[in-house]
Amino acid sequence: MTKFSSRVSQKKQRFASALSVVFILLLAAACGPNEAEIEALVSTAVQSRLDEMPTATAYPTYTPENTHTPFSTYTPEPTATKYPTQTAYPTYTPFPTYTPHRTATKYPTQTAYPTYTPFPTATKTVVKSVTQTQAATPYPTYTALPTLTLYPTYTPFPTLESAVAWKIVTATKDTDILKADKKDGFYLVGEDIATGTWRILDDQSYTKCYWKLTDRSNQIVRNYIGVAGGAFTIDDSILQLEIHNCGVAQYVGE
Repeated sequence: MTKFSSRVSQKKQRFASALSVVFILLLAAACGPNEAEIEALVSTAVQSRLDEMPTATAYPTYTPENTHTPFSTYTPEPTATKYPTQTAYPTYTPFPTYTPHRTATKYPTQTAYPTYTPFPTATKTVVKSVTQTQAATPYPTYTALPTLTLYPTYTPFPTLESAVAWKIVTATKDTDILKADKKDGFYLVGEDIATGTWRILDDQSYTKCYWKLTDRSNQIVRNYIGVAGGAFTIDDSILQLEIHNCGVAQYVGE
């Protein structure tokens, strides 16, 4: 921009100097050569000055920089489209057959009311030449129908609950008694039952046999529930034996 403005100022100075020369020539022409010579001289001088002066260059137009065009994205080729499956034509459904309207039902014929039968007239009877009128017979009394007796409600039999038969066993030190057969109950080891191996007799009728061995801390050491049978061993660490619904327990030995 600075160089361009300096050029314009130089052109203006040259043009002003050319005008001053023309003015001087005009003044000299008033006292010198004729008008034709002066006009030719002036035109020659002006043309020479104009030839020397550079032509004005217009301001350059602003050309914006090219915008960046991104590379084109890759478009995959379309996948092949399968041929459509053939849809069978729908089967032809015939129109429903025409059902005629039902014939009109005639109204029932009118039944005439029954004819009125008058009550029978009283019949006169002759008793010992005395004419008496037979008394009218009263209408029979209405006997009500018996009331409906409901069937008795069904009362189910009470459910049977199993009960435990408790037996009081007298403590004894007799080894024969301690080793005798045992049934349902509680037995203290050394007082009611001897240590050793005991066997429950097999009996399929006892399906809920239960026995357990507890120690001196009242903790269960071993127990069983099921069909009567099997065996168990009692040692000095056992405090008592409890048997329920097992039948008979027999002593086997040490």
